[in-house]
Amino acid sequence: MSDPSRNDEHAHGLGRSPEASWLIGIVLGGLIVILLVAAYAIGWHRGRDSERATAGQPTEQRSGSGTTTPQEKTAAGGPGKQLFSQNCGSCHTLEAAGTTGSVGPNLDQLEPSQQAVLAAIGNGGSGSGGMPKDLLSGKQADEVAQFVSRASGGS
Repeated sequence: MSDPSRNDEHAHGLGRSPEASWLIGIVLGGLIVILLVAAYAIGWHRGRDSERATAGQPTEQRSGSGTTTPQEKTAAGGPGKQLFSQNCGSCHTLEAAGTTGSVGPNLDQLEPSQQAVLAAIGNGGSGSGGMPKDLLSGKQADEVAQFVSRASGGS
């Protein structure tokens, strides 16, 4: 005579034996552990690379004026730094300004030139519609563009 609960499992499409279910669980658990270890290793290596890049070594070459460390970038803000923080920092990340916005591009990674920043301010970013057109103008736009290009390492 057969076990009635075993027949119910087969009738409902759950026809795996306990050994097969256990084996599937082990395999899936092993894959999860491998993925977690890989993710940790990738993050750890990126963190070490980032530490090396900011360990006080010069990271930017300005034309004709020597090198600049990340600490010097932060200190050399001028009026553009305050204008950037007030008008742009809620959307953009820029370490030198102490901003961590995530709506617009990370300017530390983008490293835009002064001309690219002026174009983005005048045109409304890259034309995607996320950044307002003519957010700043005249001297204020020039000051922000100069600050962003210097602080991010752009040309």
